[in-house]
Amino acid sequence: MIDRFESERTLTDEMPMPQFPRTFGREGYARKFYSGSIVRRKSDLQLVSVTRLRIRAWRFSLPFFYYSVISAWQARNAPGNLSVTLLKDTRMTFWTRTIWTDEGAMKAFMTSGNHRRAMPKLLEFCDEASVGRWTQDDGILPAWDEIHRRMQMEGRPSKVNHPSDDHRAYKIAAPKVGRLSQAWLK
Repeated sequence: MIDRFESERTLTDEMPMPQFPRTFGREGYARKFYSGSIVRRKSDLQLVSVTRLRIRAWRFSLPFFYYSVISAWQARNAPGNLSVTLLKDTRMTFWTRTIWTDEGAMKAFMTSGNHRRAMPKLLEFCDEASVGRWTQDDGILPAWDEIHRRMQMEGRPSKVNHPSDDHRAYKIAAPKVGRLSQAWLK
C-alpha cells in the first residue's frame, strides 16, 4: 500500500462507496452524476446568473472563444462561485449558467480580471446579448428550458453595437441542448 500525504486523500478514502445515484461532495454540495444538478445542503439563498451571447460573424469566433475560456476559468476559481456551466447552442449562440453564494461575489467576479477585459469586446463580437439574474433557495441547478423562460420574463438585453432584429425585439430562441453541447466547469 502506498502512503499518501493528508492533502492527497480522496473522498473515497474517507467514506464507503455510496449507493446509486452516486454523488460526491465538495464544500457541502453534491452533484448527481445522472442528472448534472447540484443539491445544496445549506439552507441559504443562492444567486443564479445567466448570459446568452450570439456571435455576429465567424471572424469573431476565435477571440470570443479565447475570452470565454479565460472568463469561465476565472468564474470557476472565484470566491463565492458554486457552479459554472457553458452551453453551445445553434447559430453561434452560447449560454452561461453560474451559481453564486451572493450578489457581492458575483459582482466582484464580473468587475475584475479577465471578465472585465472581455465585456467591452462583446459590443463588437455579438449581435445578440442578454443577461438574467434571480435568487433561489431549492439548491437545484435550473434546467435550460427554465432558464429560457426566466430569461424572457426577467432578463434584459445587453448593449451591442450591431444589434440583430431579434435583439431589438428581444426575441430569444429556446436553447437546443444536446448530449455534448454542455460543459460543467464546477
